Amino acid sequence: MTENIKNRNVRIWNCGRFRILGKNDSAMSSLTRIILVAAIAILATVIATTAFGFGVTEIKEPAASITVGNIPKTEGIADMKIVHRGGDRLSGGDWMLSIVPVGHPPAYIASSPDSDFAEGNQIITMNVTDLPGATYYVTNTGVSIITGDSPDARLSFGQEYDVKIMVYSSRTMVLDTVLPRFKR
Repeated sequence: MTENIKNRNVRIWNCGRFRILGKNDSAMSSLTRIILVAAIAILATVIATTAFGFGVTEIKEPAASITVGNIPKTEGIADMKIVHRGGDRLSGGDWMLSIVPVGHPPAYIASSPDSDFAEGNQIITMNVTDLPGATYYVTNTGVSIITGDSPDARLSFGQEYDVKIMVYSSRTMVLDTVLPRFKR
């Protein structure tokens, strides 16, 4: 049964005791179509981005086994050896080293761009990295002071040192340890 109510075509269904009025919705409005198409396009973009990994740049955090110790064979000299025992290679220019007395803030010095730190490499140094005004050169074999050198830059007996290596691109700390007091 169809009745014309206020010049609109309306269907009336009898469902038991109730009468249900509904519009003649045989065609969608153009606005509804636009909204539906936009929603499907957005949903498809989100699904494709998630499924194929577009727009996501995942930086792998490096994992390396690095140890630090003093060198007992060099009697009378306060020096340390930092050894890469295994794991990921740290790309030159991307890893930074800090050697400071315990209680001082870290003073990171970037490694030389051509100095990857890989399994088997050893950094041997007698220098801290927080001497004001000094210019450092850090490689996978040592820490050198290019300008502004001073006896204050040397490691000293009876002092503990905080040693850190951070990979800049992933903001990952691959070494964070305290070297015990040097003994004569």
